[in-house]
Amino acid sequence: MPSRTSFGPQAAAGVVVLALLIVSACSTGESVPDERTAETATTPTAEELVINFVASDFAFTGPPTMPSGWNTIQFRNEGEQTHFLTFWELPDGITFDQYTGELLPAFFGVFGPYLAGEMPREDLVPAIHAGLPAWFADMENRGGPGLIAPGLVSEMTINLPAGNYVIECYVLTSEGSPHGVEGMLRPLIVTEEDSGGAPPAAGTTITLTNYSFELEAPLVAGTQTWAIQVADDPDGFLGYGLHLAELGEDDDVADLVAWSDWVDGLREPAPFRFLGGVDAAPAGTTSYLTVTLEPGRYALVSKEYAARGMVHEFRIE
Repeated sequence: MPSRTSFGPQAAAGVVVLALLIVSACSTGESVPDERTAETATTPTAEELVINFVASDFAFTGPPTMPSGWNTIQFRNEGEQTHFLTFWELPDGITFDQYTGELLPAFFGVFGPYLAGEMPREDLVPAIHAGLPAWFADMENRGGPGLIAPGLVSEMTINLPAGNYVIECYVLTSEGSPHGVEGMLRPLIVTEEDSGGAPPAAGTTITLTNYSFELEAPLVAGTQTWAIQVADDPDGFLGYGLHLAELGEDDDVADLVAWSDWVDGLREPAPFRFLGGVDAAPAGTTSYLTVTLEPGRYALVSKEYAARGMVHEFRIE
């Protein structure tokens, strides 16, 4: 999402045009699917349950389609900036062109007054909801691989229903331009064919609720899989997510909270090393995150609700 210096009311239309030009150029170098090609696109078989997505500065490389049901996502960051990948499920009958042509202009049209200092933050989310197309109410943020530092690979398992999706990263460049505008915005089809997969065994469960992380047990060293369970839908624009950050001994958690804020933060360079996570997802869903924890200092943070106290610092001995 944009920062205070990236856009103003006069720039909103230009941003959307730029986004459309970049998307149409297909910076990944792959053919971009649309709903008309869903029946002929190649989808993985049940034996190919690991789906690989690669982030670069600034594009996503990965399959144009994937099967519905349980799939493990390996997310590799080959760029020089921090990235994440979120799955937006579009309502029935809504296309990628409508997302870029209707929703983005409406969103930036509302954000313009805020960025210009003409709207207090408490009025921003209600204004966004009021200004967006009616179909936005039926769009779902389904989660996805969380924030990850350059050169790292994360692994998470997610259950996606069939449908038309948009995948996006909205971390900001140092100049304040959202990565989605720079090219990290593309369609994805999740097919009716079920993967045949099942969720992995989890060593512990972390529940995301109003507004905290509830840990089933203390977190321990080593490679492990966490079940990330979303218990509530918050009062806000996005759902709850979990992102794992590695902290230095002198790092201030308050700086992590400030940087993680999706409205006024998320600007590169990230002052913390993110190790992966699970992006915002609706209540009643569970995803699985595999991590390796070595001795050191860490924090779990929700970039949507860190400012409301949704941060958990811990240490591994």
